[in-house]
Amino acid sequence: MTKHINLQKNYSLNQSGYQLKLPLNIETIIPEDDSVRLLSQFVEAMDLTDLYSTYERINLVSPRTLLKIVLYSYMNGDYSSRSMELNCKRDINFMFLLEGAPVPDHATFARFRGIHFAPCMGNGQLKPAYNLQHGVDSEYITWLTTGPQPTDTTTLIPFLKNAEEHLKFKYKNITTDAGYESEENYVFLEANGQLSYIKPANYEISKTRRYKNDMGKIENMEYDEESDVYICRNGKRLTPDHVRHSKSKTGYVSEKTIYKCEDCSGCPHKAECIKGNNCKTPLEERTKTLQISKIFLKYRQEDLERILSAEGIVYRMNRSIQAEGSFGDLKQDMQFRRYVSKGTSNVLAESILLAMARNINKLHNKIQKGRIGTHLFPVKSA
Repeated sequence: MTKHINLQKNYSLNQSGYQLKLPLNIETIIPEDDSVRLLSQFVEAMDLTDLYSTYERINLVSPRTLLKIVLYSYMNGDYSSRSMELNCKRDINFMFLLEGAPVPDHATFARFRGIHFAPCMGNGQLKPAYNLQHGVDSEYITWLTTGPQPTDTTTLIPFLKNAEEHLKFKYKNITTDAGYESEENYVFLEANGQLSYIKPANYEISKTRRYKNDMGKIENMEYDEESDVYICRNGKRLTPDHVRHSKSKTGYVSEKTIYKCEDCSGCPHKAECIKGNNCKTPLEERTKTLQISKIFLKYRQEDLERILSAEGIVYRMNRSIQAEGSFGDLKQDMQFRRYVSKGTSNVLAESILLAMARNINKLHNKIQKGRIGTHLFPVKSA
């Protein structure tokens, strides 16, 4: 026998035999160790004065509640405003965060991110390009910036200044990868009372056989510190010829000493020692020269000794795990692929929301695994 169903907008009219048990207390359904509870406590303890100042009037859903919902959505790898609205209607964890308030529509979440959260996080001085930098401590992202710099080298100093200004303290030990090595950065860190643990740009390649056999490199020449001369493979002396000053794009002035070989004529190693095949001067007429920044070499040697120490090895290993891992968490665990909003202030705001969501996830995992209070991963013994 065919059963007819009345197709009406109100689906409950076709439903029979279902009894809703009341009262329905959502809080009792959510497990005590669910990360949504930790998120709620985290946001409740935040000073949101700047965020509230962007509102002329507060609607039925407070900015604090909107922040909770947006962060929880980010924690679960969902960045769509429409998904946030839908989850508030269907997901008990989102209902828990709403605390009985009416469900905001997707436009409310979009305005929250772009009109309210972004202005209170951005400084309006960024240019149209996004070089995202994370500062990580104990597995948490403690500071971040987005800037127009095409490379990492020039981001370190403004990042540290910005962090120190807002955090009201400065880290003693600064650990970075090779992309941040420069004389200017070394000089700044020492003047700022900080120790550099920067991986030298030539660290990996310097361990190769080809590098060690390259007779044209200063590392493979003898150096007489007393007379300030380098001695090449052929026993010839390279003496200081003149000093050259150059200014970087950031305004830093470096000093390089130009060393020149006393006599390269008839040298059997000339083709291997003198590089630059595009030079118009014939190889037979060319003389070996070296451009050396004594200040840079001094800092690099001191830094190399630090990163090879037992402490330095731990720092470098943890930089790889924690700093690189913070970006891995966003891309893999949280499935973040692209920014939802455009504009530097919106990108900065979204980056901060991502970092906050990621930090709460990290805190939740550390609590559940009993790892609270751990700051560095130990080096595994062979």
